[in-house]
Amino acid sequence: MQLYKHNYLLILTIICLHSACKSKTAEPVTKINIFDFQSFFNAEIAVLNNNHVALIKTIIDRENVYSNDEKNPNWNSELLAFKTFAYIKPQQRDQYDVDTLKSENGLTFITYSANNEQLHLQLAEVMYNQNNTIEKITLVVKSKSKISNNDMTLTYLPQKGYDIKGDVNSSVAGNHLIDIHVSCN
Repeated sequence: MQLYKHNYLLILTIICLHSACKSKTAEPVTKINIFDFQSFFNAEIAVLNNNHVALIKTIIDRENVYSNDEKNPNWNSELLAFKTFAYIKPQQRDQYDVDTLKSENGLTFITYSANNEQLHLQLAEVMYNQNNTIEKITLVVKSKSKISNNDMTLTYLPQKGYDIKGDVNSSVAGNHLIDIHVSCN
């Protein structure tokens, strides 16, 4: 009788293990890896603040050119547009196609292209140099509403500066070009 109980428990254990293994076979998962722009820009802000990096900002507004030097800029505010526009929510990850291109001179470009025209961030590209260090980040942002259409390109060069160029076409204020150039000093 004891041998029967032992065999019964062994057979029951084998059946349970077999069922558990069967239920764990999962469907293939397509994983899209999206660069963590938020963490990158938070780290950049920390480095720029810790190194007390100053800036020279030039703003071109139609025919007017404004330029100023800032010895202690608020880097969180300066890079806020990059952090805001480059935020890709976890539920949006499948709405971006990822492509990698390696050039002959050792540069690597990883491009995230939106496959949904309703997303503000339509394209993000991270360029790495030969040492696998980020050399440049480019964001193409488009937004459309009842009163305006905006197209902007934001380019960030780590610890060197950034550019924001764009076209704001508003039914209220008309067409307005944006051109901001910031260099680290």
